[in-house]
Amino acid sequence: MEQEHKEQLGEIKRLLQRSQELEQRIGDLSALVAEQKDTIAAKDRTNEAHARAEESLRKAIAAMHKSIEDYGLAADD
Repeated sequence: MEQEHKEQLGEIKRLLQRSQELEQRIGDLSALVAEQKDTIAAKDRTNEAHARAEESLRKAIAAMHKSIEDYGLAADD
């Protein structure tokens, strides 16, 4: 009976240790997920900024073309 009790106690200790290891791993993975979410959010913000910059460039180029056309028409007059 005493030997069985010791074996059960040993098994409980092993299970507790394994549980603690798994909790640590879950914590590590949670931190990694949070880091990845931050990285994705930063990439999204960068992509949005690039899209805004691209649109601004398109507008600037269109304005330049319009100015060139206007100047060309004025020069022809």
